[in-house]
Order: sequence, then structure tokens, then C-alpha cells
Amino acid sequence: MEIFLSPNGAEIKVCWRSSLPGAALTKPYSVNANALRKRCEAVRAELTALNDYVRANPKFDERRDPAWSQYSTIMRRLRNEGGMLRAALIEAGQPEDIAEVFDRRVRALPKDTEVTVHCSDQDVTIPLGFICENTSFTLKERPSRGDFDGFWINRLKLSIRLSGTDCATSEAIDRSAFRAIYALNRAEKESVLAELIESDLESERQQFESLTTIDQRDHYDWEDVRSECMKMTNAHAVFFVFAHCDGLSLQLGDSDTVDWARFRNMLRRRADDRSGLVIFNCCTSGIGEQGSSLLSAVTQPGFCGMIGTEAEVHNTGALRCGIRLMWNLCVNGKNLGDAFTDMQNSEDLFPVNLFYTCYAARDFRLNSPITFPV
Repeated sequence: MEIFLSPNGAEIKVCWRSSLPGAALTKPYSVNANALRKRCEAVRAELTALNDYVRANPKFDERRDPAWSQYSTIMRRLRNEGGMLRAALIEAGQPEDIAEVFDRRVRALPKDTEVTVHCSDQDVTIPLGFICENTSFTLKERPSRGDFDGFWINRLKLSIRLSGTDCATSEAIDRSAFRAIYALNRAEKESVLAELIESDLESERQQFESLTTIDQRDHYDWEDVRSECMKMTNAHAVFFVFAHCDGLSLQLGDSDTVDWARFRNMLRRRADDRSGLVIFNCCTSGIGEQGSSLLSAVTQPGFCGMIGTEAEVHNTGALRCGIRLMWNLCVNGKNLGDAFTDMQNSEDLFPVNLFYTCYAARDFRLNSPITFPV
């Protein structure tokens, strides 16, 4: 299924079509953009509350939250806000009959159906995975991915395609033409890697160290990143960013910050037959002002899109999710869609792995896995 969201003044027009060859677009219905924006903000506020909970209680220790009552309260609020987001996108749609048909079609989709949503960086950015079709919640056992039953993220394989992005090729990328740049906040990286050792996650630290030896392209200031980008215009590339973020700018050090426009400029001048992907392992990288966000940085030729977050994500969770995604993509030989799904299905990364959204072509992949010396 494909869903199309188009800005139209104070409204967003919604239409869709099946994935069958030659399927036609339906007539559109309209929703209020401002009302939708408010509901998106409310959902993200609850995701941030869940992130804060996990930062304080990363192993869901029941001694620190008896009967997981605090967790359950957050989940009830999140489900309620997810239901209100659904109402703003569907129940408030006009004409009403077309919106009702859309609702029935989505509900009838089998589990794990791939759904591609087409939009522009000028639109309201919607955390679609957190639309909730069943707002009731009772915790049956310790917190787990099953607590998200009823959310789109637990039923559908969602991808969002931004207008202006394009994959130069649908073929697997030649390993010899592939490069990776790691733009890293040094202090936060070192803190997280030390925590991984303390948490008996040494294997993940080793994976990260191996990944950053790919062409030895790990960088800790934006001027260095800019210089490296200029050398990579003829390469297929992944730009891996681990930085502080507010949705509009990225910070690698105390006084080393770039806004979305400067970051976009760093990524320019790529060859027409090359594809780039940006993986943002930082807070709120999938949101921002319409037309002036990190989403806007990748809406240019030579990029198939980005992986971003819908809310705040604590540093350890963010880097672990990024490591898992890159390892699956580069070493395990999976395409981006399968690598992303595997990361989101990993219970040991729950729940912040669910905060990520794929704003990219799912078929981005290498033609052969990367191997490292034993």
C-alpha cells in the first residue's frame, strides 16, 4: 500500500493506492494540519517520557518501579495520544466517507505489510508508527515489544519517502564504491563505549570499533566532516551521525554546531549515479520546522533518504541502535529494510528502537558483506 500526504494551505490532503501494478490513486480527503501537528507533539511528548523512564531504569527493574506502575501509566498515556492522532488523521477527515474507506483498508492489511508513505519536508511530520487502533492497556508481564500491540509500528512495515530524495540505482551497491563517514560526539561516544563494557556488552563495543575502521572515516568536528564529504562525491555512502540534536541543528562539541542548512550544504555536489544514506543517532532528528529540518538536508539528488528519531533517545540506546543497524547492513549483508526491521524487533534494544523511522528506500544494500580481519 502507498499513502500520499500533500500540503494544501491549512490542510493536508490524504490519498492512497494499492501496491498492485497500475493501481490508481483514490480521491483525496483533507485533514486540518494544525490539529494534526498538535497531536504529533503530544505523541512525541509521551515518547520522551518513556525515554526518560528507560534512561533511569534501563533494565526495567521492578524493584525501582513496583508492578511497573510508572511504566504502565506512560503506556496508557501514549496509547491514548496515539488514538487521538489516529482520530486527527482519519476520523476528522473530510469527505467523511473517503476517510472511512481509508480506515477500513488500513485495518484490513495483513501483519507485516509494507506501507510506503510519500510526503514532503514541507508537511507536518507524523510519527505514523504510533497511531493506535486500540487504546486499552493492561500490563500482563514485564515490559516488552508486545505492549505495542495495536500500534501501526507493531503491525506494518512503514517507510516514509521524502519528495526530492532519489536512489540512483535499485541495484546492489558495489562494495568497492562504498564509503562510510562517522560524525561523532567524542565525549558521548567514549562515555557510551565505557558503559557497554560495564554492562557486559563488549561485543557491541567491538562491533562499533570494527565499523569505524571502514576506510578509517570517523570524525569529531564539522570542518573535518565537511572536508571528507568533498572527497566522497563519487562514492555510494552512509553518513552516520552520533550527536546532540534539537531537530534543527547538530552538535559534535560544546561549540561545534551546524544547522540543517549547513549540514545540507556539506552533503551537496554528489555524482548523479551515486546514492547516499544518512543515519541520525540523535534526539528528534525526524522532526523540525516545515521546510527547515534535518529532513530537508537529504531532500536533494544523490540521497535515498535517512533514518531518524521521533523523540528524545538516550545516548546509550541511540548508539546501540545505530551499531545494530550498520552491522546488519554492512556485515550481515541485509538490505536497509531488513536491517531496520531486525533492529526494531530486537527486544534487547526495546523500547527506544521503536523511536526510529525509516525515511528511505528499503532496498538500499551492498552487493557483498564487509569482512574484518579475525
